[in-house]
Amino acid sequence: MKKSYVYLINLFLIFIYFPFITAQNSSIDSLQTILKHKVADTVRINVLNELCWELGGIDPEKAIEFGEQALELANECNFKKGIAKSYSNIGVVYDNKGKYNNAQNYYLKALEIYKEINDKQGEASIYNNLGIIYFYQRNFDKTLEYWFKSINIFEELGNKEGIATLYNNIGIIHFKQSNYLKAKDYYIKALELRKVIGNKQAIATSYFNIGNIYYEIGNELKEKSYYDTALYFHFESLNIKKELGNKKGIAGSYNNIGTIYDILGMVNKTLEYYMKSLEIYESLGYKQGIAESLKNIGQVYYKTGKIQEAIKYIEKSLYIAKEIGSWDDIKTAYQSLSEAYLKIHNYQKAFKYQKFYAELQDTILKRESNERFAKMQTRYETEKKDKENELLKKENEINNTKLARKNIIIYSVIGGFVLVLALVFLIYNRYKIKKKANEQLALHNEKIQAQSDEVEKQRNIAVIQRDRIKEQKQNITDSIHYAQRIQRAILPPQNIINKVLPEHFIFYKPKDIVSGDYYWLTQRDDKIILAAADSTGHGVPGAFMSMLGVAFLNEIVNKSEKLQANLILNRLRENVINSLHQTGKEGESKDGIDIALIIIDNKTLELQYAGAYNPLYIIRPVISDSNYFDNQTGKKDDFLNSHLKYSDDKYKFFEIKADRMPIGFHPKAYKDFTNHIINLCKGDTVYIFTDGYADQFGGKSGKKFYYAPFRKLLLDIQDKPMIKQYEILEKTINNWKGDLEQIDDLLVVGVKFN
Repeated sequence: MKKSYVYLINLFLIFIYFPFITAQNSSIDSLQTILKHKVADTVRINVLNELCWELGGIDPEKAIEFGEQALELANECNFKKGIAKSYSNIGVVYDNKGKYNNAQNYYLKALEIYKEINDKQGEASIYNNLGIIYFYQRNFDKTLEYWFKSINIFEELGNKEGIATLYNNIGIIHFKQSNYLKAKDYYIKALELRKVIGNKQAIATSYFNIGNIYYEIGNELKEKSYYDTALYFHFESLNIKKELGNKKGIAGSYNNIGTIYDILGMVNKTLEYYMKSLEIYESLGYKQGIAESLKNIGQVYYKTGKIQEAIKYIEKSLYIAKEIGSWDDIKTAYQSLSEAYLKIHNYQKAFKYQKFYAELQDTILKRESNERFAKMQTRYETEKKDKENELLKKENEINNTKLARKNIIIYSVIGGFVLVLALVFLIYNRYKIKKKANEQLALHNEKIQAQSDEVEKQRNIAVIQRDRIKEQKQNITDSIHYAQRIQRAILPPQNIINKVLPEHFIFYKPKDIVSGDYYWLTQRDDKIILAAADSTGHGVPGAFMSMLGVAFLNEIVNKSEKLQANLILNRLRENVINSLHQTGKEGESKDGIDIALIIIDNKTLELQYAGAYNPLYIIRPVISDSNYFDNQTGKKDDFLNSHLKYSDDKYKFFEIKADRMPIGFHPKAYKDFTNHIINLCKGDTVYIFTDGYADQFGGKSGKKFYYAPFRKLLLDIQDKPMIKQYEILEKTINNWKGDLEQIDDLLVVGVKFN
């Protein structure tokens, strides 16, 4: 179940207001009262235009009616500014209704008049609005073209408010294209201007948008510091909204703050802010926000294992989503309820909601296809009607020509032989006109037929694309399952592992079908080389990196004359950097591998270890440690004792930390990995692993398992056989995880030397 993050896309339409309007939010009743009195024509035009604007989002048809009344009166008075305002307002109403062609036509008429009367402010506002039309049609190049035209005019006029608004809008374009650094630059430019102006509502919007940027960067880099920065900006935005009493904005900020706390694993804080958001939306009667908050609360309860509570809130969200006709929210609720009922083994309801989800998904796809077809059909019908009118005009011209010819014949007979000659010439001339008209008629008919064929072709393409998407989805799934067989094949076979290693276990549980974690083992002479690795990502991207890592390890070990753990990691890092063409430049691949690699000499029990982020744990019985002396020095192993982590009456727990750099490009990539040499003794147990076990969310609070409990668990199970240790590790993490999703691949390898 995925949680949505509330984005308030703050696109602004900039309009010109006339001096007599002193309050932007004048009530509709007050404006209609003015119309009942005898007022100057220019005042009446302004009032009608204001009513068009006020009613645009409430009653579009009534708004257009007022706008057309204003336009008619302004034309009678030749009030150019009023005409331009009427065109602009009517364009806005059509824009809000999604009728972009109509809106564009009215905007262009307004632009023409604003240029005629040299109204730079009005001209800039229309460029902005034209850009917004292309924004909604996702033609961002055209959007930016118009917005920069608008900025140039606003700079000429010194209109900082308009410039700030457009900087904000340009930031939104880069945000939607996931170019977060550019988006942040424009948001900050907008914020700086708004601070100079002192527009607190706009400042709150800028803080809100910048908070969204840091949230998205945090999602990409998985670093807590970015989420903390996102929280800072959202709280700054929230404080201003509270000061202004902007309840709807406050609720939006509460929702986003709750989502960030959820990612940080702070369940109580998450619920606190989602509940606050819900309370405000309910007080406002804003059903879209109520549905969103209910869904978010339900998903938190689902994540923490409170399935019945989750179902209660998501069903409420579904009811409201149906009431307001929000198809996307209905679809999300169906999917969430299906997953929730599956968790409590109510398979009948789980299947029912999954079926609803699939049917709605298909309906949405059909609706989108129908909308595309309807647009094409409308365009076809419009052009067809224009052609028919043109043909009718030509036919009337031909009929008029025939009538004129008859009159000419009559007058020619009366006029004599000279006029007869003139008539012959005229008949021949008219014949050519008719022939040309018929040729044009045939050409227009061919164009109309071609357009009809194109509409039919596009309808067939839409059906083919839908079927192709289904087929591609199945092909991708089949390919991933095949990739799983390939990945399993490159892992060391169990019979080889059993033959080479002493008593051991390998706890390996991928998150997805294929995995970014892998274990690798080989033997050369009397030495065993064993590794536990974690590639960037999981699923398909991680699997590609894991197969690359295995191939490199095989090549390096087979070609190395001297087996030394840190040298193997040095070579592995070089190969990864060269293969992925990593130079450290912004925007290039940051992929890499975290790994723990050990080399064990079967004869001497000498162990070499080198690690990239992944440490090595060694647990030794106290009785073995008291009898152990280094074979060469005759003294206790001072190196190992310097890494003592825990100790009790039975066991000593040693942690040898890894180098804090990955197998991949890093500022310290010029440094060698450290080679640690440890003399093992009988009774020692060695553990290498990846970070998935410690990072798994679970428990009552939905927090990570963490490394300290992981080390204690290993210490507690030391008296158990290795197969029993495997079972305990598996049972412990499953109980911890509960109903929550596995967030990463899990890999723990343990080897005991008896």
